[in-house]
Amino acid sequence: MKERTTRELVNENSECRIRNNRNRRIRQRRRNVAVFVATLAFVSICFFMISGLLVNAQSSHDSITHKVYTSIPVSAGDDLWSIASENIIEDVTDVSSYIAEVKSINHLDDDMIKSGMYLIVPRYYTE
Repeated sequence: MKERTTRELVNENSECRIRNNRNRRIRQRRRNVAVFVATLAFVSICFFMISGLLVNAQSSHDSITHKVYTSIPVSAGDDLWSIASENIIEDVTDVSSYIAEVKSINHLDDDMIKSGMYLIVPRYYTE
């Protein structure tokens, strides 16, 4: 059996160390690529989710409603319910809330209104 020389053993150890270092660098490079791809995927998913939320938020407010106040005369036979029915938009508020607002604006204690009075009422306009 042939004995190895010190030089051969050193060369073999050096080659083994070089091979191990190369394999370690390859594994590290693969790990770095995997982290980069995962980060890129995460950022892309977040971007699309946020942009989707913004699009939904904009599309839900396509029609803009404006509220203005105007003075109207009360005619014979008018009541708060009929005035509310003429001036309300169902998407904005309900009749009872509208009547409560009219009573509050005009400082009315009850639902009694008389012909010849003027009421300040909110009106809604949609663009």
